[in-house]
Amino acid sequence: MSRRTGRGVRALVAAAVVTCWAAGSAAASQEVMGPDDNAPPPAGVESSDGSVGSPRVAVPRELRVDVDPRPNAGPVVVLDGHGNGHGIGLSQWGALGYAVDHGWDAARILDHYYGGTIAGRIDDSEISVRLVALDDAQTVVVHGRGAATWLGDPARRSFHSLVAREIGPGVYRVWGRADPRCPPADAPLDDPASGWVVVGASVASLGFFAPTTDTTRSADLSDLLAVCEPAGTVRSYRGRIRAVNGTDGENRTVNDVPIEQYLRGVVPSEVAASWAGLGGGRGIEAIVAQAVAARSYAATQRRYSYARTCDTQACQVYSGAGRRASAGGAPAGVEQPETDIAIGASAGVVRLVGVNGPIANTMFSSSSGGWTAPSSSPGFPAVADEGDDFAMNPHHNWSVAIPTAAFEQAWPAIGRFLDLTVTRRNGLGADGGRVLGAIVHGDGGQVVVTGDEVRRALGLRSNWFSPRTACGGRDAPPSTRPAPSAPGLGFRAVVPTRVIDTRSAIGTVAEPVKAGCTLLVPLAPPTGAAAVAVTITATGAQGAGYITAYPCGTPQPDVSAVQVLGGVDVPGTTVVALSADATICLFTSVTLDLIVDVAGWLGPVAGGFGDRVMAAAPRRLLDTRQPSPALPLAAGTVTRVPRLEGLTDASAISVNITATAASAAGFVTAFPCAEGRPNASVLNYRVGVDVANHAFVRLDGQGEWCMFNSAEVHLVVDVDGVFTAATVPSVEISQAVRRVDSRTNVGTNGPWSAGEVRALDLGDAGDLWFELTVVDPRSAGYVSVYPCDAARAETSVINAIPATNVANLVITATDRDGRVCVFTSMTTHLLIDAIGYAPAG
Repeated sequence: MSRRTGRGVRALVAAAVVTCWAAGSAAASQEVMGPDDNAPPPAGVESSDGSVGSPRVAVPRELRVDVDPRPNAGPVVVLDGHGNGHGIGLSQWGALGYAVDHGWDAARILDHYYGGTIAGRIDDSEISVRLVALDDAQTVVVHGRGAATWLGDPARRSFHSLVAREIGPGVYRVWGRADPRCPPADAPLDDPASGWVVVGASVASLGFFAPTTDTTRSADLSDLLAVCEPAGTVRSYRGRIRAVNGTDGENRTVNDVPIEQYLRGVVPSEVAASWAGLGGGRGIEAIVAQAVAARSYAATQRRYSYARTCDTQACQVYSGAGRRASAGGAPAGVEQPETDIAIGASAGVVRLVGVNGPIANTMFSSSSGGWTAPSSSPGFPAVADEGDDFAMNPHHNWSVAIPTAAFEQAWPAIGRFLDLTVTRRNGLGADGGRVLGAIVHGDGGQVVVTGDEVRRALGLRSNWFSPRTACGGRDAPPSTRPAPSAPGLGFRAVVPTRVIDTRSAIGTVAEPVKAGCTLLVPLAPPTGAAAVAVTITATGAQGAGYITAYPCGTPQPDVSAVQVLGGVDVPGTTVVALSADATICLFTSVTLDLIVDVAGWLGPVAGGFGDRVMAAAPRRLLDTRQPSPALPLAAGTVTRVPRLEGLTDASAISVNITATAASAAGFVTAFPCAEGRPNASVLNYRVGVDVANHAFVRLDGQGEWCMFNSAEVHLVVDVDGVFTAATVPSVEISQAVRRVDSRTNVGTNGPWSAGEVRALDLGDAGDLWFELTVVDPRSAGYVSVYPCDAARAETSVINAIPATNVANLVITATDRDGRVCVFTSMTTHLLIDAIGYAPAG
C-alpha cells in the first residue's frame, strides 16, 4: 500500500489544522452569544468532580443519534447495548481508537477489520451519484460566475442558471437565465417576461450540465456547479450534473464526478475532520483508513440503471463540495483540509479480495461495540475490537428507555406488552453478543423476531442489546392524583443547599440513576411551601438524553428540564411544584449521576413568602471580558457582583450566567457574599463551548452577591428579574405544559431560520416562567428572548453548538398583548414548556 503516513502526513495535517483554526480565531472576541465555532478542540480536561473529560469532537454523521427531549409517559423497558450500526467491517470509532490509543497505522487498521483482503489500486475513475433530495423534482443548476453550460447546446452558451424539466415521457426542455435563480417547480418559464430563455426545446437525450472551466482542483466553490434542492438548500458539486429517467420513468438527478473528488465530499461527512489532530496527529491514520474503505465501497456499487450509488446513508453519505442557503448566497465548504490530505495520501488505494481478486465491498459502521459482526457477504470474519473502547466513543456502551407502547405499536398482535426475551445470540462479546433471536410477549400472544427486526422496529443503535427492567428501588411512584397547580405564590431565596448527590450518598445511595428510572428527591421545605427552585446537574452520563422534573405521584409530563450530554457535566435550573409528601421526582432517559441544589422556595404571601419577581427586558450586569482586553478570572476567584442600579429593597435576583473562554472544565457557585460559599453550584462549564444557566441568587444586606469559579474562565451575567417585597399574590406554578414545538407546528410553524425573530402569543400579559429547549441546531449560535415592545437586548438565554440539544429556564415579561419575541442566530427547532405565570401589575 503506497501512501504517505507517519510524520509526513501528520505534519501536513498539523499545518492544515493550524491554518483552519487561525482563520476562525478572529471571532474569539465576539459577544458570548455568538461563540467561535472554529475554535480548536481542547485536550482532555478535568471536570468539576475530578474526572477527566473528553475533547470536543463530532459524532460521525452516518449514525449520529439525535435526542428527542420529550420523554414518553408510561412504563418503559430499558435496553443496555453496545455499538452503533450493523457492525460489519471497519468501526469508525474503533479505527480512531486503534490510531490514537494503540498507535496503529491505516494499513494495520484495514488489515484488522477486512480480514482476507489486501491493498490494491484503481485508476481515478468516475462515479455517478443519485442526488436523493432531487428525486421526482426538476433539475436546476446554478453557477456563481455565470459559467454553466448545457453540453447539448450547439452554441455552448454560458448561464448563471439552467433548468431541465420533463415535458413528456423521456422528453425534456432546457431553459437558461443570466442571473442565479432557483425557480419553483410550477414557475412558468416559457413566459417571455420570466427572464428565462429556451436553450433546448424538446430533447430526448438530455446530456450533461457542466462548468465551462476545469474545476477539478478549484478551491473556490463559486467555480463549481450547484443544484437547487426543493427544500431551499443550494449544494455545490464537482464534476457534471444530468437529469435522467429511471427504469419506471421516474425523474432523477445525477452527479458524475471523479471518484477522488467524490471522496472529498464523503469522508468529512462520515467522520470528523478534527480527528486528524488527536493523539499528536495519530488520528489521521483513522481518516486514511476511512478514505480507503469509502473508495473501495464506492467502487463496488452498481445500484441503479442510471447511477452507481446514492448520496445518503443508504449508500454512504456524500454532501458534495459545499452548500449555501440560496442561489445567490455565500457558499460554506463541506470539504476539509485534513480529510483532503488523508484522501490524497491514499490516492487510488482500495482493498482487494486476494491477489488479483475483485475490489472488496468494504462495509463500515459507526461503532462495533467491541466485536465486529460476522458476515458471509462480503465475507470479513468477525474480530474483537479493542479500539472501539475509546474514551470519546458515545456508542461503545449505551442504554435507552423504550416505552412499552412502542412494542405494542410495532407488534400489535401481542396485545398489552409483558416481556422481551432474548433466545439466541452470536456468542461474540459481552452479554453473549449480538441478538439473533428473541420473543416479544404480550397478553394477546407472542411474536418471534430477530435482533435486526427489533433494532429496526424500535430505532435501536444496534442489534447488540440486553433488556433490563430493575431500577434498584428508583422507580416512579404510582400516579395517584392529577398534576398540582399552586397559585398566588411568593418567593423566598436561600443560600444554595445540596440535597442530592448520587456520587457521594447525599440524600440517596451512592449509585448512578439508571436509564429509564426515577429518583425520588425528599425535601424539607419551610412550612407552607408549595414549590421549590432547584439546580439539577447531570454528570457522568453514558450518552445523550434528558431529565424530567415533576411532583411525585402525578403523571410524568412530556417535557424536559435538562438536556444531557455523554461524559459532560450539564446543569439546569427549574421550578417544580411539591407533591403532598414534599417530594419531587427526576426521571432520566440515560444512566448518570445526579446532583440537586435547592435555591429557593415558593409559598403563599400570607405564609411569609413575600418576594415577588419583577421580570423585565434582560440587561447586562457583568462581563469580565470588559473593558477589552481583559484577562480571564483565575481559578479560585471570588467575584463580587456589583449592585443593580436603582435597586434598594430587593432580597434576591434572577440572572442568566454564561461561562466563556474556559481554559479547563469547572463550575460556578453563586451566593450572598456575607454568608460564605456553600457546597453547591449553578453552572458547569468546559473548554471550547459557551455554557449558560439560569440562577436564583439571594442578596446580602448590601444588595450584593458573589460568584466563585473553580477554573480559569470569563463570566457574563444578564439580569432578567428581581425579587422585591410584596403583599399581593405573585406567581402561579403548575405542571409543565408544552406551548411551543416547532417540530410539530405547535404554537408556531417550522424551525427558526438564522437571524429570525418570531413573536409568540403565550397567554395574557404578565411575567412568564418557562423552559426553553434548542433542538438540533444547524450551527453554533444563541437565542435571545424579550418583550416584543422592547428593543432586542444584546444578551442571550441559551448558547448552542451544532446538532446538540440544550435547555435553560427563562423568566421574561410579555408585551401588553401577552407576547414575547424569540430571536435565534442559527437555524434550529425550539420548544417552550410553560411552568409559571404572574399577571401584570
